[in-house]
Amino acid sequence: MSETVQVALIASIVGPVVLSVILAFFNGRAKREDWRRQDELEAIKAKREKEVASQASEAARLLLEAQKASEERLKEVAHLAKISNAKTEGSLKEIHTLVNSDMTAARQSELTQTQALLILMKSNKARDEAAGLKMSTSDQAAIDAQEIRVLELQRILDDRHDAQQRANHDTENKETAVGKAENEPEEVV
Repeated sequence: MSETVQVALIASIVGPVVLSVILAFFNGRAKREDWRRQDELEAIKAKREKEVASQASEAARLLLEAQKASEERLKEVAHLAKISNAKTEGSLKEIHTLVNSDMTAARQSELTQTQALLILMKSNKARDEAAGLKMSTSDQAAIDAQEIRVLELQRILDDRHDAQQRANHDTENKETAVGKAENEPEEVV
């Protein structure tokens, strides 16, 4: 066999082996790089999840504190209403107004806090989506629940406002009727 044939034979055998080794090296490097990127994304996702969980936990804690304070204030107002009612019938309207305004203020406070929490949750969602992370169904369910609660609180506050307007109108009508009755002369029978 000639030397050229031998070189060609060796090249035809060794060439694909060398090419396979080179391809395996570059494929392994690409895989390692891909794994490193995946690990980085997982680390970022874990960090964001911890941040979101921490923020949600803090928001929940603050909401619970506010709710407890509102409940304590409502208990105090109810106690004051009971004492005032026992003392005089005339102060009932003032206490009723106080209870309603405190309850309305508590509802408004809860609405404000719920809206703030919802903004925070949506902000985290947008940041995660911008980073290419997908929101879990439980996180989306939490956002949905907060949106429903905001609507409920807005409806409650609207109802309270309408009821107060009707009560004010009824009070004005009663005061007008009493004023007219006081100015009319008594009939002698």
